[in-house]
Amino acid sequence: MASIIGAGLVKVSNHWNMSIEDLAYEAAEQAMKDINSERIDAIIVANAFSGVANGQENLAAHIASSLGMARKPSFKVELEGASGGAALLAACSMLSRYERILIVGVEKLSDVTSLEDITSVVSSSINREHEGILGATIYSHHALMMREYMRRYKLEERDFGYFPIMMHENAVNVPHAQLRFKVSMEDYIESPYVSTPLKLMDVPSEADGAAAIVISRSDGPVKVSGIGFSGNEAVITHRIDQLDMENITAAFSSAMREAGIDTKDLDFVQIHDTSSVLAYLQIESLGLSDKGKAPKDTESGKFRRDGEIPINPEGGMKARGYPVGASGVYQLAESYMQLQGTADGYQVQGAKNCAVVSLGGLASSCVVAVLRR
Repeated sequence: MASIIGAGLVKVSNHWNMSIEDLAYEAAEQAMKDINSERIDAIIVANAFSGVANGQENLAAHIASSLGMARKPSFKVELEGASGGAALLAACSMLSRYERILIVGVEKLSDVTSLEDITSVVSSSINREHEGILGATIYSHHALMMREYMRRYKLEERDFGYFPIMMHENAVNVPHAQLRFKVSMEDYIESPYVSTPLKLMDVPSEADGAAAIVISRSDGPVKVSGIGFSGNEAVITHRIDQLDMENITAAFSSAMREAGIDTKDLDFVQIHDTSSVLAYLQIESLGLSDKGKAPKDTESGKFRRDGEIPINPEGGMKARGYPVGASGVYQLAESYMQLQGTADGYQVQGAKNCAVVSLGGLASSCVVAVLRR
């Protein structure tokens, strides 16, 4: 399998003075400095919305040119929030031809200036013909899932506050995180609704960001020891059970089987927390909690950075920030740093193995990677 030999990160924020190419360049430059080399054989760009948010397609070619690598093979991978995981899957399949591949995840959503427009952009991942035309948004779908989860497991709104509280606590000492402050249950309860019962504190803020990793077929400090992919019905209203996340279980099982390790061997897990309810559903689909028990386990401290099985030690999408198409590459770069022992101030002590979950849409696509030191 592949090795990750270098990584670079840009702080997640609103980068008003930088273009999408500027962001990608900075992350890529950091990754190449990390390996002390500019020798790259191919470039893969992970991005979700450059066409609708920035009016820029052919993005990979422009980024390759800005890096002085115009003659290198380059292309963009788009799978909404799973773009980073899909880029890793593509890179691993290309290593028989190319020895070193640069993966750059980048998103610039501050170019979209109104709340109505940003909702439209991020909701382009749901089906326009069957759902968008009826006025549904990505947030209303999360709200429907949350309502059903509450009904099925007899929960209250406050039960969803435990996860964002933990994410904000994790992000306090993370230099590249967007929201480096703690929140309380009172803050959660008083936050406004986005789509009842989904609160503003349940979802991350879409932002600008770029992260990069260098993949090599040669031995490196962090191995990609397993990778799995599985899909689900993309139109959530067509699912027999709207809380069905069996594709997450399938992708995770495939990646763990290929890696040859058990869940008990994992030192931390990176999940794709685009809402509190989706975070809980992933935790349960990965077998880290029984059905309906993820809120209680989160409240107990099981998933804290110093807990039994840490989840999102850098604060996840909720507090690190959510540069959509780049988010999966952030997860991979962060995991590389954790396994290298270089996550100063937010290190999971003694970390040797981890799993990274990358989701597209409402878990319509799932890529899981298992990394080992």
